[in-house]
Amino acid sequence: MRCLYCLIFICFLHEIRGTAEHEWEKFKIEYRKSYKTKKDEREHFEHFKENLDVINSHNKLYEEGKVTYKKGITKFADLTDEEFVRKYRFDKRSTKIYTDEPEYELKTENSSDHFDWREKGAVTKVKNQDTCGACWIFASVGALEGLYFRKTNKSIVLSEQNLMDCISNHTCLGGWPGEVFKYIYMGKGINAEEDYVSNVKQKRCNYQKSKNVPISFIGADYVENNEEALKKALVEYGPIVLCIYAGEKWKLYKSGVWYERECSDIPNHAVLLVGYGSENGHDYWLIKNSHSEDWGEKGYMKIARNKHRNYCSITRFAIFVK
Repeated sequence: MRCLYCLIFICFLHEIRGTAEHEWEKFKIEYRKSYKTKKDEREHFEHFKENLDVINSHNKLYEEGKVTYKKGITKFADLTDEEFVRKYRFDKRSTKIYTDEPEYELKTENSSDHFDWREKGAVTKVKNQDTCGACWIFASVGALEGLYFRKTNKSIVLSEQNLMDCISNHTCLGGWPGEVFKYIYMGKGINAEEDYVSNVKQKRCNYQKSKNVPISFIGADYVENNEEALKKALVEYGPIVLCIYAGEKWKLYKSGVWYERECSDIPNHAVLLVGYGSENGHDYWLIKNSHSEDWGEKGYMKIARNKHRNYCSITRFAIFVK
């Protein structure tokens, strides 16, 4: 009988390992993963198996209604938490914003329980910053695309690559959205993506003045530090840049309203706020990330709203353009 139990246990372990290896092969194909050495691949496979366990354990809690979001295999599933967090590079040395209007007044009286700038046409495709730490450029360009739409009622895809190459020679090492707005404010200009194609690797500045996209930009400002003001500013001014903390819990986010009890108020990542709503009784902010459509809900994430007071300090560094 003891031998029978041992045999069952061995078969069980073999089945688990077989499942992990099958998922691993699928993962490598889907996300076009390759590794420098066999040792490097073995190490990443171990991380992958650990993350599979995390996903399965978490999703059992989701099925039981104990957590509000699901985890799943993402492009980051072969990374440790530390490796994932290191991908984010942010420079908060200067929080200055450039504007001709130091004061602003929100005119929006009331707002609905649901709002989404994607439905209006102000939000372009989800993009991919890859290994470049230029989230601050991607989020800021998203806000400028929204501004262009509000002023012209036309959608345009602007070139992050243009700003990566022309703002400085170290844009992939982190920065602050104010640098983007200063650049535009000073009349430096930006091309459309079709005229300045992206490869998400910094290279020589090749901006074409003759193909400048005219953006009626008078400046940027911080939203008042509370969620009601953020809600009104989003409706009135368009998509908003959020500078927040993207911790290790973002790594495997797949769907639902993201909420974790512990959340740092020190920003290390910039995203674009495009809407808000409620799902299964849980209020959320809808953000557009820059990890392509194969992360989260086709590149988007829902973050808890009206949870405690200013959850994750989401309004602390919220920037709108005008």
